[in-house]
Amino acid sequence: MSLALIFSAVCVNVKAIEPAKDTYSYPKQGDYNLSSDWLYSRTTGTYNITKDEEGNTVPPNFLLSLADDATVASTVRGMAFWKGKLLFSSRLNGIPAIIIMNAVTGEVEKTLILNAEGFTPADLTNPCNFIVVDAGDNVMVCNVMTQPSTTSKFHIWKIDMETGNGVKLVDALESLDPDQTNLDRLDSFGVLGDVAGNASIWVASSGPSTNMYRWHVKNGVVDESPDIILMDFSIGFSSALAASGTSTCLFPVADDLVYLDGGSTYPTLMQITGDAQAILTVERTLLNLLSRMCGIATATRKFTEKLKNAKSSAKIAATRKTAPGLLYFDKKAVAIGGGDPHRLHLDDMILIKDNHIAVIGDSAKAVKLAKENGSFSKKIEVEITKSTDILRVAEAGADIIMLDNFTPDETVKAAETLKNAKLPHKVLLEVSGGINNETLLDYAQAKVDIISIGALTHSVKSLDISLEIIKK
Repeated sequence: MSLALIFSAVCVNVKAIEPAKDTYSYPKQGDYNLSSDWLYSRTTGTYNITKDEEGNTVPPNFLLSLADDATVASTVRGMAFWKGKLLFSSRLNGIPAIIIMNAVTGEVEKTLILNAEGFTPADLTNPCNFIVVDAGDNVMVCNVMTQPSTTSKFHIWKIDMETGNGVKLVDALESLDPDQTNLDRLDSFGVLGDVAGNASIWVASSGPSTNMYRWHVKNGVVDESPDIILMDFSIGFSSALAASGTSTCLFPVADDLVYLDGGSTYPTLMQITGDAQAILTVERTLLNLLSRMCGIATATRKFTEKLKNAKSSAKIAATRKTAPGLLYFDKKAVAIGGGDPHRLHLDDMILIKDNHIAVIGDSAKAVKLAKENGSFSKKIEVEITKSTDILRVAEAGADIIMLDNFTPDETVKAAETLKNAKLPHKVLLEVSGGINNETLLDYAQAKVDIISIGALTHSVKSLDISLEIIKK
């Protein structure tokens, strides 16, 4: 397989997003300035516990009301914000509870013991494992399903925050097809919308399956069966959506878009096996190319998504400003990001630039010569820098007119001029020159057909990609 085909296979389905590095400076254990004991220490992986007079460690005071022999590690499982309060889901010694805390002072206001049907039976594994608050301020919790069997169920309940009573919204084993329940673990969920009205409830496996499930809620009624979403293995979900020992957290932002946090620092783009010497020989070349291509695809995707969200029909296109020797890779990356590569070779079309016009002496004359000497199969595009040339080159037979370094206002006027001319043939309008994220929609509002951006390839910011050897 050629190098070009390798990268085509790897990148074609990737919606490249640069992972943000964690730059927050976490305080060290014992450096907290607040008087409350509930803060979680990210650096040590344990809750900020205290010691009694004899030096024995004890859990935060608010947990002692549930059980004297409590251990912090098996207690608080999730956190959510609700009406100025912090909610902690707790399953201390199997007792499902929500700890309600003032979000400003850290004072525990109430420990709400949950009474929903199904919380306490022996067939329920680890109740009250995760907590979510939806757009309607409805509070929901779930348990952990560690085995795909009737002895370990995954449920989601909506909780009455006054009484602790719950209404079961989802029973995964009842609603999933038996052939789709071979999951090792379900232990968290996400909600988009208001479950009392219209919403979607998302659940993902923490391994080994990479399935996601989406239940639709319509007028407060949850669908009996979910949509089963099979993850794309080509973007790195090769065994599980979560790292070992962690849960898969979901953050839905649209009905067809959800963010996943599986506990891994960076996603795996691909896995390769083979001779160590051969892999290390090509490592840097492959990483350099892949990093550059992902950077180009990412930048292109941001532009195309911005146009899509603005309901613009304009296309994002590359230019000829590619790195020497990397024309194919640069253009392929643009296409992967949802853009148009424009010309791949000089003979793909006839493109009349400013230097060609300088040689011929006139833009309209250059178009006429191209039509007389070129094949009927080749489109003719001409670059103009003056608005007075637009009708002249259009009437001369240009198929595409490129407005070079026009301002957004000048582009609007040029588009109106072309539209009002009522030419006998369709002429596409392309705009190019200094267009960036801030000015993109200003040009799109002119209803141009193509927006070409040289910065996609000449000012690319490569993604940080590394190769890690795992010896088996």
